[in-house]
Amino acid sequence: MQAHFFERIMSWEDLEQRWRADYLWQGFRLPKDPRVYFTYEKTPEYLTMSEQHITRLHSMLPSVKIIAILRNPTSRAYSNFWHACRAARVSRIGTGPHIPPGAAGKTVVAEPENVVKWLQRAQRPLNLTPPVTAADVHRVTSCEPAMFEESLNVTLYLESCCKVKCRQFEYKSMYGAALQRWLRIFPPTQVKVILTEDFLADALGQMHDLETFLGLLPFNYSKLVMKNSNGFYVLKSVGSKANHQPYGAMPNATLKYYNKRFMSDVQLLMTLPGLPGVAERVAKHWLPAMRATQTKEEEEKEGRKK
Repeated sequence: MQAHFFERIMSWEDLEQRWRADYLWQGFRLPKDPRVYFTYEKTPEYLTMSEQHITRLHSMLPSVKIIAILRNPTSRAYSNFWHACRAARVSRIGTGPHIPPGAAGKTVVAEPENVVKWLQRAQRPLNLTPPVTAADVHRVTSCEPAMFEESLNVTLYLESCCKVKCRQFEYKSMYGAALQRWLRIFPPTQVKVILTEDFLADALGQMHDLETFLGLLPFNYSKLVMKNSNGFYVLKSVGSKANHQPYGAMPNATLKYYNKRFMSDVQLLMTLPGLPGVAERVAKHWLPAMRATQTKEEEEKEGRKK
């Protein structure tokens, strides 16, 4: 389950109270024999937690095992866009002289209330009045690939003109910086990094590796899973977001922007110590596609950095 336990709590008092109330209640207690059950949860937001939150987690669970399953960062950002679309977290900005001109009439992938706050902050340096209200931003119920590029352009505009930071798709794909924070607190022996491509190629083999990492007894998953039409392994007779129909191709300009944006962080990921095989697998699965959109000048610049 996605508990969102550690990244949302700011004080030790609240942390301890929630831990007792939610994790130590009668129905969640572990049996006397610790070999029978293991406690786990999956919350993607933990990866990008601040060092403060990671330190609190370590203080409470110093021996916890951390598993990070990473997808090509550009693909993850685009998938995040479509996930937001399915959840109707997409907004259309209205028009008018009080709307920042680079955002007027455009689509942004965010909740309307967040967009209103961004636009209000952008109005101040532009001296635009009256203040943007909820009536100026409307929820969008259907999406198309071009909206991803339009949303990126709006957020870049708001940052450049008015110093309003709202590029919500980027920070979750900054795996190198995120894992660097974790490795300052936890030893690499407690961190397991898996690429989505590894699972697509050999899901059962990856499960066996996870069992070894977690100290679990071997289990035969082959009778419980199948490969769906999208090439993902899913549990039989259980609904999965991996069963959604594939979405349209990412606009070329946006693809190029994100590949360039994430390249330095991917290179950081490849240099993190104590993560065996990660650099080789990233070089095999991610770098060819990311470099394919680079210009010759950008390739030469990257080569000089090395």
